[in-house]
This record gives sequence, structure tokens and C-alpha cells, in this order.
Amino acid sequence: MMTRRRLIPARAPSAEDELHVVVSTFSPSRDGIAKYADQVVEDMRGRGLSVEVIHVAELTRLPFGVTGAHRMITRTRRGARLVLMWHPSFFVAGGPVHGSLDYLILGCCLRLRRTEVVVHEPDPVPDGVPCRWEWQRSLFGVAQRFFWRGAAEVTFHSRWERDRFLREILPGARTSVSEHSRSFRPQVRAAKAEARTALGVDLATATHLFLCIGFIGPHKGFDRAVEAYRRLPGDLRRTAALYVVGAPLEPSPVVDAHVALLRQIASDLPGVTLVLETVSDLEFDLWLQAADTVILPYREISSSGVSARASLFGTPAIVTAVGALPEQAGPSDVVVSGDEEIRDAMAARIAGDDPSCAAIGS
Repeated sequence: MMTRRRLIPARAPSAEDELHVVVSTFSPSRDGIAKYADQVVEDMRGRGLSVEVIHVAELTRLPFGVTGAHRMITRTRRGARLVLMWHPSFFVAGGPVHGSLDYLILGCCLRLRRTEVVVHEPDPVPDGVPCRWEWQRSLFGVAQRFFWRGAAEVTFHSRWERDRFLREILPGARTSVSEHSRSFRPQVRAAKAEARTALGVDLATATHLFLCIGFIGPHKGFDRAVEAYRRLPGDLRRTAALYVVGAPLEPSPVVDAHVALLRQIASDLPGVTLVLETVSDLEFDLWLQAADTVILPYREISSSGVSARASLFGTPAIVTAVGALPEQAGPSDVVVSGDEEIRDAMAARIAGDDPSCAAIGS
């Protein structure tokens, strides 16, 4: 007797079935992108997604080139979704000609795999690339646009970064904005007193703790916060303390000179403490909870993971009006435009004022 087979339609693949391959630096690398990528992967896996990771160092030494492209494609199967954590220096190296070749090769990769590029550092604008001949600049721009047109989606941490990209790199590109802290999770939660005890912070008579934290370099402007503290009225300065916590990402003559400057200007200033060392993720979160106010006196930046992370704990910030910092600022933060305004905002915090997220003196 013939039996009739029941045909069951194949289930359409879901997002959970799709393989996501994240290409980035990861821990134990010390850079901010590695820490961001760690949390993104943890969040994706927590949502049931299938995720594999490729450390950029596994692909090839720079320049990226054909070898790196071949390894990235062979490490992913057709139908997988590539997620590139983008810093130009990860993938593009050398002068305008070598950089153009890297962009062209990467552009071919993006056409072989559906790819989301998460931008952490902006691309160089072709007009600003040093070139010996004009044709090199033209080639660089063509190759750069070829790469970006291959992305299924380009994701930014702020509208400021997206608008700059659309204006200066590729008008009309497929873009989206994802909040910087979207995948952030606290490493630890502690009351202010508990955090200070755990870190060994003794403020003596001070009642307000200002904090600058993160990788140290001239563009971070931590020296501006030290000088602003020095210019506070004496009665206010005696009731506050400033901690500068962090270490250089990579030593260089410029960074070493900046660290020496910080040591010099803080050496004769009671109330300023330099903690020039790399802190763990847990300690980083403890510092943010130990502080009354975080200061981001940056001279230049695209967006800030420190600002996004401080918001996790409700720690207010004083931020300079550069890059996307004004966009990232929350209702309890204050945006400033110069050194005098940094000092005024610090004075207002000590005095117990509640400045809103608006530029002082505007």
C-alpha cells in the first residue's frame, strides 16, 4: 500500500539562524573599539544571535591587501553578515596609492558578503590626504567611494558623524545612527561611598570629586581641566578634588611630552591627583560612580565612549563643544566652549547649581 508523504515547507531562516561575523580588535587589546566590540558581541549573543569574531590582527599585518581580504572571506561563509568595526588604520595603510588599493580590495569584499560598517573613527577626506600628484588624490577618492558604496549599511554613533560622512565622503549613502551606549552593560554597581572606598579615594575635606578618565593624549585636553581647577576661587577649590585617571594608548614623543606636562602642572597643585595607570573595566566603572562630575575637556573627538558610559550611572558631565559631544550630552550635562567656561562650569557644580545642557554664557 502506497503511503502519501506529507510535505512540510522549509522554515524561512530567521535572524537567529544567520551567522554574524564581527571583525574588530577585542580584549585583551586596550583600545576603546575593542571594549565596545566585546560588549556588542556579548549583547548579540545574549539576544540569541549566532556570532563569530575575527580579530583584525588575525587577518594580516598592515597593509590589509589581498591576503587580508582572502582570509576574511574564507573565514566567512556565503550568506553570513559581516560587521566591521571601522577605524581606517585597521584596514587602510600607506600613502594614497597603497591606501587606494586597500579600499578597492575591501570594496570587493563588501560585494561578496552583506556587510554593516560601524564607524568609530571617520575616514580621511580626500582633499586632506597628502599627495605628490593630483591624480593620486583622485584615485584615493574614487577607491574610497567604491568601498563605501559596497556596504549594506553604514552605522554611526551620532548624527554629527553621519552628516559629516554624507557631506564629505559619500552623499546619499545608506546610513543609520545607533546610540553609542546601546550595548553597554555596567561591570559593577556601587554607591558613591562604596566606590570611593574600593578605589582607596580619600577626599579629606573635599566634598566634590571631578574626574577626567580615559586614554591620555593632547587631544583629550586633561591639562585644560587641571588649569581650570587652578583658576577656581580658593574657597571653592578647597572643597573639591580633581582626579586624572588613565594611561597613554600608545607611547609616542608627543604623548610622552603631554604626560610630562600633566605631571608638571599638577605637581604644585594640592587637590589634583594623577593616577597614570591602565585601569580594568570594573575599576573604570567604579571611578565613574565615585565621581560627582566627569570632565571631558577634549580639543577634538568624534564621539565619546566615556560620555556614553557615564550616562549609564547618571554621573553628570562637563563636555566641550567638539564633534558629537553636544549631541551625546544629557539633561544634567553642561556643554562649554572654552577654558574659562570649563572653570565656570566647575564652580557652578561645586556651588550646587544645576546647569542644564546648554552652553554657558550663550
